[in-house]
This record gives sequence, C-alpha cells and structure tokens, in this order.
Amino acid sequence: METYLGVNGRNFQRQYKEKLSDFYTWKQVLHADRYIVYPKNLGPCLTIDETALSNGELYTIITNKARKGKKGTIVGMFKGTQSSDIIKLILEHYPAQQRKIVREVTLDMAGNMNLIIKKCFPKATRVIDRFHVQKLAYETVQDIRIKHRWETLDAENKAYKDAKAKGIEYIPEILAKTKRICIYAKDIQRITGKSEKTGYRILDNIRKRLGKEPHQFVTIKEFADFAGFATEEVKEYIYD
Repeated sequence: METYLGVNGRNFQRQYKEKLSDFYTWKQVLHADRYIVYPKNLGPCLTIDETALSNGELYTIITNKARKGKKGTIVGMFKGTQSSDIIKLILEHYPAQQRKIVREVTLDMAGNMNLIIKKCFPKATRVIDRFHVQKLAYETVQDIRIKHRWETLDAENKAYKDAKAKGIEYIPEILAKTKRICIYAKDIQRITGKSEKTGYRILDNIRKRLGKEPHQFVTIKEFADFAGFATEEVKEYIYD
C-alpha cells in the first residue's frame, strides 16, 4: 500500500486507525487487548488452537471452519492459554443456545484445549487434528529406531570386549555406518534452525508438491531439491 499509493506507511497506518477505521468507537476496544468475541460467527464446525503473535505473546483462537479464512472466520480470540479464564469468557459472552449448534471442534492434544471444549461445547465431538497425530507417530517411530540402534551398539561393544578377552580378532558384521533415506522434522530443525513444528509443515508442503499421500515419507533428496540444497550437504546433518 505504501509503495502503491506513494505515502508514508506509518502515517497511513495511524490515520487509518484514528480516523478511517472507527477504532475508537468500536464496541470491543476496551477489552480488545485481552479478548475479542464474535458470537454471531459460531457454526457447527469449529477449530481451536494457540498462536504466537508479536513479541511471543500467546493467544487462543477459535475459528469457524466453514468460512475458510474469510470474513466471519474468527469466533473468538483470547489472550493466553489458561483454560479457566477462557472458559469463563466463553460462558459469559456466548449464549448457551448458540453454543449448542456446535457439533464438532478440531483441536490439538493439549489438555487445556480439551477442557475448554468439554466445558463450553459439551455436545460437540472433539477431533484431534492430523498434524499432531502424525507428529506423535513420527516421534514414536524415531524413539524406537534410536532404541534399537543403541541396543545394537551395546551388543557390538560386548562382542568386541569378549573377543579381546579371548585374544581373537573381532570382525564386525556391518562395517558401514547406519544410513537412511528418509528425512524427519527434527533433521530439518537441525539444518534450518527453525522449530520442529515448521519442519513438519515443510514436510507437508513437499508431499503436496510431489503428490504424495500424508502417510508417505519424504526422502533426503526430495527435501534437498525442495530447499535448494545439495544432497551431500544435507546428509552431513543427518545422524541418529
């Protein structure tokens, strides 16, 4: 807007807020820094999640899935993630009759989110979103793989000590180090310095671009091509 209109961005922002937007006559201006509520935007299918805005401040946001990010999407936005505070505000500002129309709410595995929905929308079915289910499955597989690797290393060390005690040469069954073709979110976190959650999003984007199913793995080469890295450079950061 600043470039297109040829105006000072800060001045335009201030003028819009103070003159054009009716911000100071907005009914929710007195509590907008703590919560914003739109009861009329309630619908049968909702989503609840937490997000960090500026300066790392956490907000809990409830949205209407049917609006698909357009006007009327936000049902409520609450500062913080304390379930007791959010439950109190929802019960106060959303009539019970309106809350009864909610049939389904998508949420993550956090206990506070589950409690909010249980108390405020008791008739709604709670659905755990795919991202968190995938994350849990990937982490479990990773833990099992690392456990087996350490068991193998312990067995190899014991065999080496036994051979040394008997005065015979120890010849390992596998001379090459463990290799793998897949890349995981923790690997991407190590490579990019971003969060593990961002790593999962990158993996999802790669799957979409390549037309893969959600359950299919992403290879190191596919990630390297997507990110613009040399495959050998990426492999240097892949270790167990």
